[in-house]
Amino acid sequence: MNIFDHHLKEIQNLILMNKKKLKLENIDNLRNVNLEIPPEQFNFDLSCNIAMVLGKSNNLNPKDLAKKIREIFLKQIINFSAIEIAGPGFLNIKLSKTALINNINAIIKSNKVYGSNKTNKTYNIEFVSANPTGPMHVGIVEELYMVMF
Repeated sequence: MNIFDHHLKEIQNLILMNKKKLKLENIDNLRNVNLEIPPEQFNFDLSCNIAMVLGKSNNLNPKDLAKKIREIFLKQIINFSAIEIAGPGFLNIKLSKTALINNINAIIKSNKVYGSNKTNKTYNIEFVSANPTGPMHVGIVEELYMVMF
């Protein structure tokens, strides 16, 4: 498990526990919630779109929902030291020192398997030079077939 999976599960569980308090009737799209690295100018560790995803499916104002979620997270998640609401309702999250230390200890403890996701899938990895005019991306193909004539 990586840091994103760990904190996303923590967020999802907390939302499920507080769905009545947040007036959330529809949480079917909870799987559409993302936790990622925010743009550099925000100077936060994580960014989450949960207020926008759940706000839309529950006909709630995402910014108002983000304020309520922010308060719950700050009270109940010791791994988050600060949370700022940005734009239409993104939650930008600063990890606590305890969270960073726990993550480093998890990496050291699990040694070579940290972050791995063992599957029986085959991957094709190509090394190319980066295009300096655009961002790099990774494409994933579920199954790859090669036909030769």
